[in-house]
Amino acid sequence: NPSPGYYFIEINEQTDLQLFDNYGKYVFEKESKSGKRKKLLENGLLAEFAFTKYYLYNQDFELIDSIVNPTNYMIDMHDIVALRNGHYLMLLNNNVTMDLSSIVEGGKEDATIIDNILVETDGKGNIFWSWSAKDHLQISDVTSAVDLTMNLIDPFHINSIFEDSDGNLLISIRHYDEISLINKQPKALTW
Repeated sequence: NPSPGYYFIEINEQTDLQLFDNYGKYVFEKESKSGKRKKLLENGLLAEFAFTKYYLYNQDFELIDSIVNPTNYMIDMHDIVALRNGHYLMLLNNNVTMDLSSIVEGGKEDATIIDNILVETDGKGNIFWSWSAKDHLQISDVTSAVDLTMNLIDPFHINSIFEDSDGNLLISIRHYDEISLINKQPKALTW
């Protein structure tokens, strides 16, 4: 006996929002704005990635708002979180030139790394808090799967974010094979 409710399924980032019942029967479809990655947020809204912003849909799949990127960085579609204080935490990418020649043999003096940045915003362009992976993680701690001698390097690759009951942030860092806890005040890694 399946539990009551419906499943939201995204198939290959297709353009439609779709719901299925517990038996796999298709029950609802509505065309979405961008057709890209979607996530059900903690506040009950559905966020849809649209390159420069996220579109927000209510429980009836009606477009009700959007979250603008308050920076010049690129939105990373891996995750977005609705925080308990009503703000949103966006995952962003910024290409940064870094001298890796003294860190690893064969490292480039002008390597470009993709820095992951977390930004707390109200969705209207205001920034309340930010955190940069390159400022808190040692690039030399990456797994052996990351070649630090390349010209373009994705050393961190944060995949998911979770706000704990204390307001701290649990992040999954793929290229470190680790989960870390960020204490938002004073922007420090707890572990």
